[in-house]
Amino acid sequence: MRKFKLQVQTSVDGYMAGPNGEMDWMTLPWTDDINAYVAALDEPVDCIVLGRKLAEGFIPAWAAGPEGEDKEAIDKMNDTPKVVISNTLTESPWENTVIAGGDLSETVNQLKAQPGGDMIAYGGGTLVSDLIAKGLLDEFHLFVNPTAIGAGMPVFPHLDAHQVAHCANCGLAGGGSFSGVAGAWDAVDRPDLSWPDDGDFGDELFDKGLALGRCAAGAAAAINCRWCR
Repeated sequence: MRKFKLQVQTSVDGYMAGPNGEMDWMTLPWTDDINAYVAALDEPVDCIVLGRKLAEGFIPAWAAGPEGEDKEAIDKMNDTPKVVISNTLTESPWENTVIAGGDLSETVNQLKAQPGGDMIAYGGGTLVSDLIAKGLLDEFHLFVNPTAIGAGMPVFPHLDAHQVAHCANCGLAGGGSFSGVAGAWDAVDRPDLSWPDDGDFGDELFDKGLALGRCAAGAAAAINCRWCR
């Protein structure tokens, strides 16, 4: 099965965009270590999965060759086949892109079953929420910016149950005005994991993983907590 990854920038209080889609709180440009992390993350990807709203800005922007991006990155984004999840579009207005509608779980599982490299999603509020709720993602790559915005589009909204993950690669990244968390979490199914009421987490809890359903709004805590030191 192919691996399906989420790469998304988030505020320190767990939002990937402001109430009206604002992204002016993100720290740009990235530092060399973050660029290297993203390059390694993208290297095995040969399928980009987008929601319709994100695709309408994302695909034309990369096709135009965004300022500040090198040719290799631009070519990678433009040449990688894309799947746009939409129940309103019937055919693709973009090159190298197909439209997929209907049942999301069925669509994603069919894509995962195809031969090929990794799949990746870069955000898109409705799509990401649905992917998380249905447990369709294998890895979460969260870039936590050192800014709290107070309200907006949460990465983990309205979860009906805890979603448990294993911290695979977490640490501080960036420098100067940016000193945030770049982390990878592997999605795992450990329904026996509980969140202690007394706040005494203990090493065993952190060895088992992190209950993301409770921790998403406090992603900043990862900066100093034991499991990402």
